[in-house]
Amino acid sequence: MIGKMVEADVIVMATPVYFYTLCAQMKTLIDRTCARYTEMGGKEFYFILTAAEESVEMMERTVECFRGFLDCLDDPEERGDPLYRDLLELVFTHIRECFIVIDREFIYEIGVLYLSIAAQAMIASLKNRFQEE
Repeated sequence: MIGKMVEADVIVMATPVYFYTLCAQMKTLIDRTCARYTEMGGKEFYFILTAAEESVEMMERTVECFRGFLDCLDDPEERGDPLYRDLLELVFTHIRECFIVIDREFIYEIGVLYLSIAAQAMIASLKNRFQEE
């Protein structure tokens, strides 16, 4: 996996959010880049998060964890569209207005759907950008 990150031009890092931080698997991946992180400079990074949390501000803690990793790299470029944050807030607002009880399984499914939509939109955006170049 680390070799693929070194070879890539664009890296998309996605994590579910547990207790306002990265999942253990993502943290382990970041920690394992230690031996080769100096080879990961100059790349574009996208971050995708999903959580059973309504507060976008609370999710910033997780984004800051990703940014801490980028701070160790030479000339990384954080990319992404804040539209997805607005979309997530809209989804949760709609859920609150339409449902009285929201169980965790439903929130998980919404999170999976959100990750899928965000990933597809990023892939389409990247394809368009590379075709223009």
